[in-house]
Amino acid sequence: MSVSFSYKYLALFTETGHLWTGPSHLQDKLNEVDTKNTKPPQQMVWCRRPKSQQPSVVLLWDKLLMVVGVRQDNIQFPIEEPCVLVGELDGVRILSSSQQELLQEVPLVCQEIFKIASMAPGALLLEAHREYQVP
Repeated sequence: MSVSFSYKYLALFTETGHLWTGPSHLQDKLNEVDTKNTKPPQQMVWCRRPKSQQPSVVLLWDKLLMVVGVRQDNIQFPIEEPCVLVGELDGVRILSSSQQELLQEVPLVCQEIFKIASMAPGALLLEAHREYQVP
């Protein structure tokens, strides 16, 4: 079980390998995903910025890191060495004996800049910068 920083969301891992996420009052459900892994994860941590519309949960097993979102999708990363997850206000820190990484949601501003055929001001500025670069 994992509770979000704001105590508004709850994630539960069932013995059948399903991850249930929803508000902490348990009246609604955000998502229920089959992780295809019946072994309980070593850690479960919420990865959510304060005003984010896309809460997700990070699960850690021996050799696997899984990020589960609210749209029935997940991303899996192989892990080569033992690590620990540390939940932070704006993401999840992944610590191992040799390195540390910060997993966080890509801000909407960055998403708008790098969308295909974006006309956002930042995208136009980036394209203009590329035009003036020396090859």
